[in-house]
Amino acid sequence: MKIKGVLDFSLGNFLCLRGFARMGDLYSLSEPDLSFQRDLLQLHEKEMVTFLREGEFLFFPEVILSTTLSPDTDSTDEVTKLFENVKTGQRFANLKFPDYRLSCAVKKTKSGQDSRAIDIFQTATLELNLKSARKFSRIDG
Repeated sequence: MKIKGVLDFSLGNFLCLRGFARMGDLYSLSEPDLSFQRDLLQLHEKEMVTFLREGEFLFFPEVILSTTLSPDTDSTDEVTKLFENVKTGQRFANLKFPDYRLSCAVKKTKSGQDSRAIDIFQTATLELNLKSARKFSRIDG
C-alpha cells in the first residue's frame, strides 16, 4: 500500500506525513493504542457502521498515526539521512527502513511574502507491505 502526503516537521522535531486516505485503509494499516484510544461505545456501534457504509455527509477530523522507523535502535544512518534531507529540503528516493520505504519530491518557489526567501513544499510517498509491516499505532481518531 502507498500513502502520499506533505512531509514536514510538526511541534519541533516530530516528522509528519499529512495526507488523505480512505478510512478502510487507515483501519487496515493501524491498530489502536489502548493507552490513548477509547473503545467505541456499544450503544452506538450499529449507528456508526451504518453511517460509514452510507457515506453521506462524511467529515472526519485528522486521524493521527505513529510509528518508529527503526525499532531496533535509536539512531540509524537512514533515519539521520531522512531528517537531514527533510530539514534541508532535499529530494530522495527509496530510503529503506525495516517495514517502510519512503521517497520525497521537493518543489521550491520564491516566497509570496518575501522575494528573497524560498518556500519549500515536500511531498512524500510511503510504501508498506500490509502482510509484513508493523502496524501504525492509532493514537487519535
